[in-house]
Amino acid sequence: MDTLSFVAQLIDSLAWPIMVLLAFLFLRNPIASQLQWLTRVKYKEFEAEFSRQIEAARQELQLEPGDETAVPSSPESQEYIQELAAASPRAAIVEAWIGFEVTATSSLRQLDVLPERAELIPFPRLLAALQQAELLFPNEAHTLKELRTLRNKAAHEYRPGIDQTSAQKFADLMRNLSESVASRAWEKMPKSC
Repeated sequence: MDTLSFVAQLIDSLAWPIMVLLAFLFLRNPIASQLQWLTRVKYKEFEAEFSRQIEAARQELQLEPGDETAVPSSPESQEYIQELAAASPRAAIVEAWIGFEVTATSSLRQLDVLPERAELIPFPRLLAALQQAELLFPNEAHTLKELRTLRNKAAHEYRPGIDQTSAQKFADLMRNLSESVASRAWEKMPKSC
């Protein structure tokens, strides 16, 4: 093989990789601007959809980052959810949802909106009762519906790809909603002298 053949062979084998590299360099800004519109990205176990929807829920509730952790709750329950999120993010999400349902049902019972014997009730009925009792604002009801969809995905998808941080953020939002419902119920309760 002479030098001229070697150079021709080298150019032939490097032509496509160089063209791809040049195309990427020229198109990187348009590609980057289009990536912001993605709502779902999957790579092995990574899924960005859940985190993005948690952020949307936080914005809808008009919470700044970190606000949801300022909600008073027992240190034991916070520690339990953190440990659970580390071990099983899916289980932490389900537990946080159950905690909200228990708080909401209890608050409605205290206001005599639900009978004392009422256990956990179907979500549509619970949501309607919370809104009727004015324990949940419209934006919170909308956010709660979105969080329910996320909870369902976490509970029912084969590999939901939820990380510990996203599960913790979900739990924090649920704790915030629980505290809001409970404090509004407390304010509505008749005061005895």
